[in-house]
This record gives sequence, structure tokens and C-alpha cells, in this order.
Amino acid sequence: MPRKDDDLQLRVANDADLPSVLELMRQALGEGNIPRTREFFDWKHRESPFGPSPIWLAEERSRLVGLRIFMPWRFRWGAGQESRAVRAVDTATHPDFQGRGIFKRLTLELVEQVRRDGVDFIFNTPNEKSRPGYLKMGWSIAGVAPLFVRPEASSRLVFKALRISRAPASAEVSGGSELTRWLAEADGHGLMARAATASSPRHYRTPKSLQYLTWRYVRCPAATYHGATPDPERALVIYRVRERGGLRELSISELLFEPTRAGVSAAVKALSEARARARADYGLVAFERSALQALVLTRAGFMPVPGRGPLLTTNALRPDAAAPNRADVRSFRTSIGDLELF
Repeated sequence: MPRKDDDLQLRVANDADLPSVLELMRQALGEGNIPRTREFFDWKHRESPFGPSPIWLAEERSRLVGLRIFMPWRFRWGAGQESRAVRAVDTATHPDFQGRGIFKRLTLELVEQVRRDGVDFIFNTPNEKSRPGYLKMGWSIAGVAPLFVRPEASSRLVFKALRISRAPASAEVSGGSELTRWLAEADGHGLMARAATASSPRHYRTPKSLQYLTWRYVRCPAATYHGATPDPERALVIYRVRERGGLRELSISELLFEPTRAGVSAAVKALSEARARARADYGLVAFERSALQALVLTRAGFMPVPGRGPLLTTNALRPDAAAPNRADVRSFRTSIGDLELF
């Protein structure tokens, strides 16, 4: 049911609201590197393999002045168990209505909706400006998702890369990609299923099915992703290349390999191939706290950067003593592709 607060009315969005939603996002957020188009909105919020995104709106005298969107997600753990999650993503408040608590009101309404719908927890990586607001609404800091970095020119670039890794990125560096074919071949060989067995049953991981990987990396309208592999039966790297802070960045979105000696060797070769194609100043990859992944990254010349990486926050909605600890980043095996903003 719609809720009134003075002249402000909060309600669930419907299909007829989309033109107004896109216009508000343009007014409040601008274009930037994320297009405010129907194509991108449909891809992100309607075509995800995890389901459509719940959306709440704020109106004053029938004028749209605020919106809040959570994005459905799935995490697998244990012997095939799954937890339902949502990622707190898009929010916008009209410039004339900021400072009235609209963001908080919409967020709390949406939290209650997804709780009623059976969602287990919420996660996101808020920036320093919005993080205190989330903590006041019941979120907790799970910790920093660690990164590994490889400088390509000189050691001084390590420090520059770490300073700019949170800076805005420019438009995508274009180039050809055989990613669709590599994904099909890897799936045909059962690589995704074998790669998942490397994760401990006490950790959350996004199920990397062919459907998910195709949606996330092939069909994304806002970014160009590439694939590299010496053998799609053993390993596959998915990556993107961007200019950031005057440097060329290689970002490893997914590092998939079978947990065998041959798989480790193939993964090292795939990373080397991606580096050769990217011709980047430095490379970044999220460390999933796996001994085998650490072996791959070390052999490929990547080094850990403690304390640097996306800061994960979570909000547990439904208790589950059998599930991994949602309030501890060490319970998550997340890739850059799981956590990057899009």
C-alpha cells in the first residue's frame, strides 16, 4: 500500500513509471559512464537471471522526486545450498528535494519488502559519503575485499595505481572479443562446474552459470569485456581495459580454472595472454582467499595489496545458523565482476 508522509507518497513502481524513472536518474545522477537508457535499465533490472529488481518511488503531488532499487542476487554455499540476496544499487533524489530524508525512507521501505519476500541478506559497496547512512539503517561493515595488483612498467606505478583505483574510469577501451565462443566452449567442457568445486563449502560464491556469465559480460550494454584462454577446458579469464587516472588498467573480472595442476598452469597462461592483449600499465584482480588462486596469481606476477579494495557492507534480514557468516567478508568468494559498480 502507498504510504504518505506529509505531501510525500511512497509506492512500488510499475512499468508505466519507466520514462519518469530514467528522467529522474538523468537529472539527479547525470550520464557519466553508465548510460541512463531503457536498454541498459532493462538489461540490469529486468533481464538478470536472478529476476527483476524491486523498485520504490517517492512522489510529491504526482511528481516523481525519488527512487530506490535493489538488485536480486544469488549466493551458493555448502553442498548446493543457495541464499537469496539483493544488492543495494541505484538511488536518486531530485535536486530540489534533497535533504528531506527521501533516500532513507525509500531504503527502509524496500528493506521491509524484500524481508517479507524471503530475502536472506542485502549487500553493497557504498562509498564514504553514503556508508554512514547505511550503518545507521542496520548495515554492518563486513570488511575489505582484497586485491592483487601487477605493475607492468615500474614499481612506482604500484603506488599510483593504488591511489587511482577508486578514481572514475573513462570510456571503455574498444577491441575485439571471442568471449561468446570461449564461454560456450568452456561450458561445454564443464569448466564452470569444476571451477566452483575449488571454493570451500563455508563460503558464499555467485553461481557462475553460462546464463549468468552471458548476461553479465556478453550482453552488458555499458562495458566491453574480453576473454583469454589457452584451453577453454581448463581455464578462462574475463577482463576489461579502461583508462583511469591517466593509466591504462587491466581489470580481471573473472578468473575461472579447474582445481588441478593443469588448471593452474592454464590460468597463469590465460592471465599472461590477457596482459599481452591489454598492454596495460597495471592489472587488478580480486583475491578470493583460495590457496590455488593465490598460487595462480603469484606465478602470474601479481602481488597482494592489504587494505585496498572494495569495502563490503551487509544487512542480514533472516537468521540462518547453518549458513556462512554474512557479516564477515572472509565468508565471501567474490570476483571484481561481482562487486564492481554497473
